[in-house]
Amino acid sequence: MAMEKTYDVGAAKYAAKKLLQSCKRGNINDPRLTNYLSTILIFAEDRCLPTLKVRMQRVINCTGTKVKNYSDIFEDIQKIEAQISKASEKKRVMERRYNSACLHYKQELNKSDHSKYQTKLNVYDVIKVPTQGGMHYSIISEVNDDYVTCFPMTTASKNNLDLIGTKSVSLSGCGDSSYKGIRLTASATRVPHDRAIKTYMGSVANNSQICKQLAKVVSFA
Repeated sequence: MAMEKTYDVGAAKYAAKKLLQSCKRGNINDPRLTNYLSTILIFAEDRCLPTLKVRMQRVINCTGTKVKNYSDIFEDIQKIEAQISKASEKKRVMERRYNSACLHYKQELNKSDHSKYQTKLNVYDVIKVPTQGGMHYSIISEVNDDYVTCFPMTTASKNNLDLIGTKSVSLSGCGDSSYKGIRLTASATRVPHDRAIKTYMGSVANNSQICKQLAKVVSFA
């Protein structure tokens, strides 16, 4: 079976830039723009970005026609380019934060008091480890001898997570007010078991709502 096409934010940003340049030149009917339009639309569908999809559809509806006034379509294309540029910048910032978190994590492990370590990790335990965007409290979904798999919690909004292509579920309403405004993301992270055990923070095993939400993000990953 053929694989479906997907495009990362870099490809979408390049396509949006070319689209905006062509519109500024009044050359929106150039047949070479078809690939750029397709790239952005697939990106919007893949990231589940409805506003971007609506704007793209308006632009597509205007291409290939004898458009005399580009003011309306130009505004849409400007907003398309701005939204994708925002996604690109967020990705860059998150990569930088992740690299910084990895360095901090290594330093903290070297300073840790070995006498306080857990002797065993379990599913639903919470650890604090480097993940997408920095250091995050993360819930363990799988424990092996060599590594654990965990999913990070974040205060980022659903819209911002959607923008960078990260699926998530809300932990608000789980019966614990400390999780209000917190989302559990599908950015699965694998951490060596001997490191993860040194950053144990607690467990959510007794919270059935959080356990159900963890099962959801596991299915997304």
